[in-house]
Amino acid sequence: MGDYRFNHSVNVAKEAKKLAKCYGGDEEKAEIAGILHDITKEMPKEQQEQYEALVRKRGEHIPLQQLTGEAWFYGIPFFVNEHVLIPRQDTEILVEEALRGLPKDARILDLCTGSGCILISLLVTREDCTGIGADLSEKALQVAEKNGAQAGGRASFVKSNLFENIEGTFDVIASNPPYIRTDVIETLMPEVRDHEPWMALDGSADGLVFYRKITEQAGSYLKEGGKLCFESGR
Repeated sequence: MGDYRFNHSVNVAKEAKKLAKCYGGDEEKAEIAGILHDITKEMPKEQQEQYEALVRKRGEHIPLQQLTGEAWFYGIPFFVNEHVLIPRQDTEILVEEALRGLPKDARILDLCTGSGCILISLLVTREDCTGIGADLSEKALQVAEKNGAQAGGRASFVKSNLFENIEGTFDVIASNPPYIRTDVIETLMPEVRDHEPWMALDGSADGLVFYRKITEQAGSYLKEGGKLCFESGR
């Protein structure tokens, strides 16, 4: 499970370099990289002002990944913004489990897809497979669509309240649903509580509502021998 409760230690130097490189073209980024490695060089005023603005935003607990627009997951860079949950390394375990025993030409369904990182990681790893990512948030689906280009046209995305608009059957249904209890959300670190979508966090009073809904219906959408894979926060 991902632990959203505590602020992990921050490598300030590493974050500063990432912030400095998150704007401009390749030539500008190369120049910034040179400045960061040579303290005798002076950063151009315009770039300095942009950099300082980003540092101030980071000081307001806006996640680094939202400021840079990028998060790495399963060795793949994903576009992220404030409309999707930032991919966590813990969720890579879900990808590994979904890949275990995955048949050739498998069809995959990713519920609560968010950025699409689970589905796309599976499809990038297994180029013979296809899949659908479903989410109720239109803004999250726009992010997933953008990331979906990495799957070479084998990923499609649909607005759906879980299985509501899903057709057909699948070899694997994977999901990292909202699983944090409603009363716990206010106690989360500010990067999560104030800047990531509550819709992707709130698992209702006991944190289990989405697990119940998905397990109740999944059997109708799984092929014979198919499997259901969750990330669990409990």
